[in-house]
Amino acid sequence: MSISTVVTSMKDEAPYIIEWVAYHRAIGFDRIVVLANDCSDGTHEMLRRLHDTGEISYYENEVPLGAKPHSRALKIANDADEVKSADFVMVLDADEFLVVKQAPHTLDVLIDKLNSQRADMMVIPWRMFGSSHNIEFEDRPVIERFSHSMDAADLPKVGVKTLFRQGEGRRLAIHFPKPIMQGGEPVAGVDEEVWIDAGGQTLDRDVLTWNGGRNVIRRDFAEVAHFMIKSLDEYLLKIFRGDGLMNSNRHGIDYWRKADHNAVADLVVSGNVPDFKREYARLCADPVLMELHDTAVAARFARLEQILANPDVQSLRKILKRSTDGTLQSDDIQISRDLVTQLSPAVKVEELIEGDLPHSTLLSVTDAGLAQAGDLADRMFKQARNNATMFWPEKKFAKRPVTNLVEGLKRAQKNGREATLGARWFHNYARSLPEENWPVDEEVLVVFTRDDDTLMKEFPVHVARSKAKHVEKSQRGFPPLRATLDGGESPHDLEALIAEGRIEDPRARLKRYLADHPEAVVLNLDDPEDVAARITALEARGPSGPTVATLLRDVLDIAPVAAPEAARQAAQTP
Repeated sequence: MSISTVVTSMKDEAPYIIEWVAYHRAIGFDRIVVLANDCSDGTHEMLRRLHDTGEISYYENEVPLGAKPHSRALKIANDADEVKSADFVMVLDADEFLVVKQAPHTLDVLIDKLNSQRADMMVIPWRMFGSSHNIEFEDRPVIERFSHSMDAADLPKVGVKTLFRQGEGRRLAIHFPKPIMQGGEPVAGVDEEVWIDAGGQTLDRDVLTWNGGRNVIRRDFAEVAHFMIKSLDEYLLKIFRGDGLMNSNRHGIDYWRKADHNAVADLVVSGNVPDFKREYARLCADPVLMELHDTAVAARFARLEQILANPDVQSLRKILKRSTDGTLQSDDIQISRDLVTQLSPAVKVEELIEGDLPHSTLLSVTDAGLAQAGDLADRMFKQARNNATMFWPEKKFAKRPVTNLVEGLKRAQKNGREATLGARWFHNYARSLPEENWPVDEEVLVVFTRDDDTLMKEFPVHVARSKAKHVEKSQRGFPPLRATLDGGESPHDLEALIAEGRIEDPRARLKRYLADHPEAVVLNLDDPEDVAARITALEARGPSGPTVATLLRDVLDIAPVAAPEAARQAAQTP
């Protein structure tokens, strides 16, 4: 008889834990592995109780500086015996529920399908659920409160999750397992793997992405019910987190409108699982667990009362409700965006962190359009951990700059460091500028470039490889770079396109940027001696200078050199 394991990662999900565990136990998962990090709402205590009573296996996810919590959680789970010794494994988020659409609506239906087709992977699409016109937060199971979802009749492209046969050489990932690599090659053969969708159709793994890619993903046997927003008040709780900050770039009317899917009511999740209520009642019979649950729910209601006391929040709430009802007024969208801006005030760092603040440096790095830009950014991300540095792509950093920087300060305090360094990589010379409320003592701006001839040779390759959105869009009156360059252009071709006015000269753009930013440290990778000298000069720049220098050396794989004055003194020493 096969053993199946479901893995999830949580942060502050206390009111929903009992339901999630009961549901996935009821559909037939033998083992439930939960990882959680940085919880403050009772999640840790509830998971510890469930672990102690044998209902789940709980691993606390202590996230190292600069690491991604979800990725770290999956690495821990990879080594867990409950995962390694399972026959079938699936990774789900805490707001996702696997739904088996064929009777008897248990996991065995999907395992039998995999076995009958001798398949290794079943890729299962999301069905995204909206608010179902629910306004208030209730202490009732999510799967009973929300029954309205997107219309999936035309097989739209949405995210996917994967139920897979456990095997050597595979590691957990968010959407589907990935091969373990060694020396650039998978440690186990992947050519023999058979991938099918939830309709039993064979998939092309080479073109599979998080939303199916070029594959059409069917859903005859299963879907993943994804409750992204829940009720309107739960959405407000989601966006007003305990740190007092609101994510204005992500949340508000725009996110709500994209996520509030209430088109059809043809799938009632709880109705498909007759054993759910029995499992739910069994877990709720534990008085210790229920006391923890009730405390967490009461705290949510208290927090909601605090949020709704703000008249601006009440105004935003009314607009979001009108969006769901289909009665938005002509100026509601702009008003709601303005409200979000007002509700994201400049927060004093002293209110978010206690004690003396370490010296804070922000390292901002970009490139002039180099073919190896992606590789350099990846190296910086990986080396940041080894240098006690938090790393963010600019898009992620700019969403919550104060929160990100404060997290670095807190970790520096916890580890007794007098200085902290954060690093961000930005594309297209576009970065959010430090503001008065940012907890940053200094910013070090670094630009990677090469000689003009090399830059002209590499720029088309850079455009072809880039995943940044700016290459897909018109810029400064020029057509999209992706529509003009395919990566095979020679420097002569590039000069011709510049002369025709079809692309902007990357050399001229670099010079203009450097003229506007004379403080930038330019590292010309075609002049390694100059690069080494400039990095050495950075080493003496403030308390974070040595860390900045070490990080850049590790990224560029260059050895330290003595500063000119130090070298002269060393030469004169007998």
